Amino acid sequence: MSAHKYFSMMGLFLLLGFATCKSESLHQKKGEITSPRTVEFCDLIAKPRQYGDTIIRTEAIFYANLENSVLYSPECGNAEQYVWADFEPSFQYADNSVKEKFNELDCQAPPCKSGKIKVAVIGRFEGPSQQGYGHLGAYRFRFVISRITKAEAAGIPH
Repeated sequence: MSAHKYFSMMGLFLLLGFATCKSESLHQKKGEITSPRTVEFCDLIAKPRQYGDTIIRTEAIFYANLENSVLYSPECGNAEQYVWADFEPSFQYADNSVKEKFNELDCQAPPCKSGKIKVAVIGRFEGPSQQGYGHLGAYRFRFVISRITKAEAAGIPH
């Protein structure tokens, strides 16, 4: 094999390898994470610098109305511990049963039984932010949801 063919083939292999790595990093940005870190929701709030800009799996209560979309846990304390919830454009449900349950329970206008959904989510945790996130910048933290893996009635009164 001539040196020219050898270097051409090596260049092609390197290019393919780079393209594959680049493609995998793009998938991760779209929420196709194979093994995100599992963290208790209250730990996200208590140690935000440890988990900021990290892909996380956690469980919390999801609540949305016309002006707000939040994740929280009654175990964490007061409303200052609420986290603004955004959805990635490529966000997914684990399967159709999770999607159906979430849509059944997601009530943003009265009359609602509760409008609060206990969810298991995978996404990127961000914050704290001085400018704030969400409606009127009222939230110090944001969780960008890429996947909802569980949805059930929260059993918490409105």
